Amino acid sequence: MSAIILPTRTDLQLYTFELELEGLVYVFTFQWNARDGAWYMSIADSTGVMLLAGRKVVLHYPLTDINLTA
Repeated sequence: MSAIILPTRTDLQLYTFELELEGLVYVFTFQWNARDGAWYMSIADSTGVMLLAGRKVVLHYPLTDINLTA
């Protein structure tokens, strides 16, 4: 599986975007947690079913352990 570069922002503390992967649309949400000093990511499918919720974004560590393209 190849790496995917996600569009990121630093001017908002909460943002959402859609990304199509192999014909399926996924909704990515990123939220800044000031108390923890970290970003958290959630992923839902196009119908709103949550696939991954509140995963802390850590440098050099895989963001997911789920296969979004299966």
